[in-house]
Amino acid sequence: MTTSAAVYWSIPELFARVKNHNYAFGDLSLLIIPVELARTGRIHAIGRRCDDTGEPETQWTPIPCDEWGDLHIPSRSRRPPHYSDDVFWSSSGRRAWASVQFSKEDLLREWLGDVFARPRAEPIGDVVIPPIRDTPTAVMPPLPALSKHRGARSPALPTKCDTDGLYVERLRTFQKEHRYLSRSDDERWGRGLDINRDRVRELREKHIPDKVRRGGAPEKPGK
Repeated sequence: MTTSAAVYWSIPELFARVKNHNYAFGDLSLLIIPVELARTGRIHAIGRRCDDTGEPETQWTPIPCDEWGDLHIPSRSRRPPHYSDDVFWSSSGRRAWASVQFSKEDLLREWLGDVFARPRAEPIGDVVIPPIRDTPTAVMPPLPALSKHRGARSPALPTKCDTDGLYVERLRTFQKEHRYLSRSDDERWGRGLDINRDRVRELREKHIPDKVRRGGAPEKPGK
């Protein structure tokens, strides 16, 4: 009996597909959601493990779920290619895995099926979305079935704990630029993750000083 090969999408290809469908989808959400889904065992990921010098092996192997807690996808670059297909250790900053790819089947089941079911949002002006390749990035034999989250699909961010952690990470990213987030920015971010306005307001009240939210303090943290 033969089995069909599993199809995997690289990080740049995954992001291009999402942006091609909805250009307004938040970049920060793109960086966080795949990592969180892989960390909780909801999607498979493969890559080429790097040694202590950052040099990758020649073979692709599955990335263990428990490693994703210390892994991150680097932020968008100003020059093409805008996103790397590598992931890095958050603790050391060293390249951990090269040529990282996520299971297409898992992505559609756990996250992108809902995203692609929504109306398409076209880019504005002369912005050009990178074309989607007809040929998959890599093909590997199917991996063993996931042991978690069997049955009906659940939302990618189902609990308050999840959204709280995502917002803290989002806030930390913007504070590196010495500024706080505006309410309209947060509401747009929330819509991209199906977080309602009441929950966004709760997150702002919990994590942003009252004076900043009410306009009585400067927008730059620590000043």
